[in-house]
Amino acid sequence: MKQQLQLKFMALFTAGLIAWSSLSLGLSGLAQPAADGQMQQTIKQQAIEQQVIEQQVTKQQVDVLQLPVEVEGVLETGDRTLDDGSLYDLYPFLGEADQSVTVRMVSDDFDTYVLLIDPDGQVIAENNDAQPGETHSALTLPLPATGTYQVVANALDETGRGAYRLTITPADAAAAQQSGADQAYQQGIAAFRQEQYEPAIAAWTEALSLYEAAGMRYEQGATLDWLGAAHRRLGRYPEAIAFFEQTLAIAREIQFRSGEAGALSNLGSVYTDLNDYDQAIQRYKQALDIYQAVGDGSEAANTLGELSDIYSALGDYSRSIEFNQRQLTLAREIQNHRLEADALNGLAVTATALGNYPQAIELLQTQIALSREVGFRRGEAAALGNLGSVFYVLGDYDRAETTLQTFLGLTQAMGDRDNEVAAHGNLGSVYVEQSRFQDALSAYETGLALARELGDTWGEAASLGNIGTVYTIQGDHARALTYQQQSLEIIRELGEPTGIATSLGSLGTVYDALEDYGPAIDAYQEAATIARSIGTRRLEALNH
Repeated sequence: MKQQLQLKFMALFTAGLIAWSSLSLGLSGLAQPAADGQMQQTIKQQAIEQQVIEQQVTKQQVDVLQLPVEVEGVLETGDRTLDDGSLYDLYPFLGEADQSVTVRMVSDDFDTYVLLIDPDGQVIAENNDAQPGETHSALTLPLPATGTYQVVANALDETGRGAYRLTITPADAAAAQQSGADQAYQQGIAAFRQEQYEPAIAAWTEALSLYEAAGMRYEQGATLDWLGAAHRRLGRYPEAIAFFEQTLAIAREIQFRSGEAGALSNLGSVYTDLNDYDQAIQRYKQALDIYQAVGDGSEAANTLGELSDIYSALGDYSRSIEFNQRQLTLAREIQNHRLEADALNGLAVTATALGNYPQAIELLQTQIALSREVGFRRGEAAALGNLGSVFYVLGDYDRAETTLQTFLGLTQAMGDRDNEVAAHGNLGSVYVEQSRFQDALSAYETGLALARELGDTWGEAASLGNIGTVYTIQGDHARALTYQQQSLEIIRELGEPTGIATSLGSLGTVYDALEDYGPAIDAYQEAATIARSIGTRRLEALNH
């Protein structure tokens, strides 16, 4: 009654939540959520990283302006760029504590994006579209302190070029009054970015109450979307679904098509987390139809990638390749290098699943080169993580270790702590194969501590299970049993069937080693029942 020990080698996910949209009240812009997937903190279409903005803009030496500010500018080749490849200009100005200001950026040539950075170098507000259907940007908020602020006049993506007009003015009384709700909203974003999800939920709950009292349906939808994102991060999937369904209802009520597609995509993400692929496919296909209808090539390409990932998980590799190839073609057509990298990554994952490791390695190396060329560090990190996985599967543990160490260093440099958990875990699995058990325990325990700090329940469960597996290998079955039971308890709470089945198998192995055959048989039988159930649901999903 022996079962092969199974390590939880954590996959790197690169897809994130699709945005409701950047929002505003009059001139008071609110930012959109775009979180998770590879569990990234992502604002501005999953591309701008807070620390990159802070590092880049604070190095620039320009004259400090006095309010009011009115400038004409041009974004053109040769200008400074953010980490997503988009161009930007920088405008510092002097502001006073509690002074409400309005920042507005208008262009007839490209889709604008503005960010506001406080005297401490922290991004405190950002906005894409001032109103539904607009491509101009605006935000209004009270300044938290006296000092020099910086406005980043930016394009939405790497294709944005042309003339623009930027104004920074004291807000009028009406805008200042409504900025209280906006301030709570932005506080939620700041907390979310710092992975402080409970404070973020509290801030958005306050903002939601104020928006509801004012009858601001558009802003309610944005806040509900963020609340869904936070609950998803915490593994509270029923709550996330409920919030995203409310977002969807409001988007349809106000006939905001892009917001409707974003809510459908976010629902697809949650159902994917739950392995409910039938529901996920339905939501993503509905979103794809809308994105294509409104001409949003970037989100259409992103959704094609999500569908490819699901079909890959279902083992339908022909359809997975089909959607990835469509994504790659569209990404190249619209010159979106981030999505091109995503498509290459997806094709590499499928090639790995099919056992075509040379092709997978070639695709991932192409992705790394492309990502480095355009400065897309998250794309580079994704490729490095998955390349390490391929080397692991091939049994080339030295190259796996080297690649995963590079991956770990990059996640730490970016402040991508979620993927840092995966990097520690996967290095631990490499060390196990090298019989470096103390190094493995150290890596797993580091990942466990970080996962608990972040509230990453899946990372916590995986780390506990892997620690238990090491103790099983070392013959310390009593300690192994404790860790495997803790892991299973968490995964049961998450309701993730594949993880439950895997943990039951690992638990059965421990009972088996302890010659406690009754619980071992129970664990194996429950795991087999779940596995059969998953197989049936996958067949159902493949019919859609």
